[in-house]
Amino acid sequence: MEAQTALIVYYDTATVFVREICNGALAISAFVVFFIFCRYVVVRIRQCERWWRDELILAAGAIAVLIVGHFIRALSQWMQFMWIGNGWGAGHWANAWTYFTISTAIILFGKMMMIAIFSPWQRWCLVASTLILAIGLPTALAVFR
Repeated sequence: MEAQTALIVYYDTATVFVREICNGALAISAFVVFFIFCRYVVVRIRQCERWWRDELILAAGAIAVLIVGHFIRALSQWMQFMWIGNGWGAGHWANAWTYFTISTAIILFGKMMMIAIFSPWQRWCLVASTLILAIGLPTALAVFR
């Protein structure tokens, strides 16, 4: 399999403008929501003796994890389009697959937490099968094209 070494994408001005604003809005709102959920978790933990069994606390923790991944992804995209819009070299942000990979791992972890919290039966079997399917299917399609 031969990797593509260069990809040139042209964005029109409206696309850059809209994506810069939308990704900025997503990043900033995720940042605020993260702190709101963290505050909720801390307050609920102080009020609850067995917080590790409280589904509301665990769900809020899972949502906070999802929001962290969402924030990283939105921030990366926001910076990319802000740099493109300003005419700066956006290569660092366009080639930042590490940010995308980290955010994807965090988002998947948050989703697996939610499956474990909310599934009514065979939680860990469902978590494992969902994770295998979520990673395996796209990987197989990318490798065997």
